[in-house]
Amino acid sequence: MCCGSVRSARRSRAVWRWPRVRCCYEARPIGYGLARQLHARGIGCDVVAFGLMAVRPGDRIKTDPRDARTLARLHAAGLLEAITISSEQVEALRDLVRAREDARIDRMRDRHSWSPRSAPTARAFKAPSSS
Repeated sequence: MCCGSVRSARRSRAVWRWPRVRCCYEARPIGYGLARQLHARGIGCDVVAFGLMAVRPGDRIKTDPRDARTLARLHAAGLLEAITISSEQVEALRDLVRAREDARIDRMRDRHSWSPRSAPTARAFKAPSSS
């Protein structure tokens, strides 16, 4: 066995030792795939919005270890509000709506950037005079 498989085996044994394992992570643009996978394995996972977290006014430094400790502490205390995880079909529909809106904005931008004044005219191309 290599070191990676030993570590993963230890982790999986440690996870199944406790009757109820819970975790949370901060919502990011990557979607809800991780939460769906953890729910499928029987692990409770909450997705938390950063804007809903209680943060002290002077606490603006963001580092991953510090954020992880803060999330763990607040999650253990039950002070985090979870976001509803939408189904894959709803997420696909949202992606389609976003793509359509982006295409509409691009089309409008292209339409406004072209005007009859910017189009080449016959006057712009003068034939050289033969003298």
